[in-house]
Amino acid sequence: GAAVHLMLTGDNTLTAGGSNAGLRCPAGASLTITNGTGAGTLAAFGGSSGSYDGGAGIGGGANEDGGAIAMLSGTVTAREGAGAGIGGGSMGNGGVVTISGGTVTVDSTDITTGTSGRGASIGGGYNGNGGTITISGGRVTANNTGYGAGIGGGRRACDGRLGGGAGGGRGGGSHGA
Repeated sequence: GAAVHLMLTGDNTLTAGGSNAGLRCPAGASLTITNGTGAGTLAAFGGSSGSYDGGAGIGGGANEDGGAIAMLSGTVTAREGAGAGIGGGSMGNGGVVTISGGTVTVDSTDITTGTSGRGASIGGGYNGNGGTITISGGRVTANNTGYGAGIGGGRRACDGRLGGGAGGGRGGGSHGA
């Protein structure tokens, strides 16, 4: 799969259409996010074509597991379609998410419908398991007022592996180093 090192410079926004991920990184691919020259920001919004069919803000599209996603520095905001904010799309598992720096804010509100999302903020999409999530640094806010975990599995799935002391469960979790 593809390996991408994304260096953020300036303010960047990616908004998906249909059931796609805002920034696609499916299983088998890897994505590393860092600051480029100066500070950079990224806002990534997953698309949705229905309540149970949508992409992650960063990760898989509908029916796709998330890949290996590493956040080293920069500022990232992600919202889901019916997938996770960061991780799997709807019906997709979370993959491997590692956050060791930067500022990450994830919200579970479906960007297309404005309703509570069904995926985790970080982890699995609707009906997707959490995957492996490690938070060892940076500042992470994972708000989930919907049906999935703040950090972990989406609605109807709740397993995953979590390292670094982050919180989870319905209602979200927050971790700061």
